[in-house]
Amino acid sequence: MVKREREMRLSSAWQGKMETAEQQPDTDWIEVVEELQKEVVKEHEVLDIPLGISVLRTAHRYWPSLQPCMIQVRYNRAVPGTLSIGSSIPELKLYSLDGREVPLVSNQWEKDYLCLIAGSRS
Repeated sequence: MVKREREMRLSSAWQGKMETAEQQPDTDWIEVVEELQKEVVKEHEVLDIPLGISVLRTAHRYWPSLQPCMIQVRYNRAVPGTLSIGSSIPELKLYSLDGREVPLVSNQWEKDYLCLIAGSRS
């Protein structure tokens, strides 16, 4: 499955789909990858699609020899963060649910707790 995903991701057809998705205001390339991964899992006749996708995405953790084949590992741009407990937080722009810009570092948080939740779909 890993090799098939890589083959599909690098194909001009799927690259075109990702590029098109990036140009749309309501979608993103990662949604195209999710569609691609579903296709790969179905091609390999995995009955539990969500489980198959999870295994596909995390295969390098269980089989390290697959790391060179896994495009998301090979081209990973993530780097370890520099913040640690007690570090000052950098100024970031956040947006409230109604679309208002709210600075992360501001007086409004002095008496309240601030909880940031972040994640990745991939």
